Amino acid sequence: MSNDGIAQTLNLVPIAPTSQELKVAKVANTDNEYAAVKQNMDSIIDVGTAALSQLAEMATLSQDARVYRVLTELISAMVTANKEVIAMKQIASEIEGPKEEKVVNQNLFVGSTAELAAMLDQMKR
Repeated sequence: MSNDGIAQTLNLVPIAPTSQELKVAKVANTDNEYAAVKQNMDSIIDVGTAALSQLAEMATLSQDARVYRVLTELISAMVTANKEVIAMKQIASEIEGPKEEKVVNQNLFVGSTAELAAMLDQMKR
């Protein structure tokens, strides 16, 4: 039994989506998920960047080895987060597939009709 309430009410057989419609829906869903994850990663990177500058200042002022160790761990985590963003972008582009390039050929003739007629006669020969 179908979950389509309209089809049930009207006593119709629901039409199954085509493979193209399913592909479009999958890409749209992937785009939404990618955008959400990208936003989360950007937020994490922003917070990490702010913490990085504060931690660097603390390490310089305190000269404490533990603070330097935490600083290096944060730097490592930031590098990893940035690599993950790049990897996500590559995965998203693989899922989307190759982008279609649109080629627009537009020609504009500026001249007299006699010139145009001569040019067309020459092209015919």
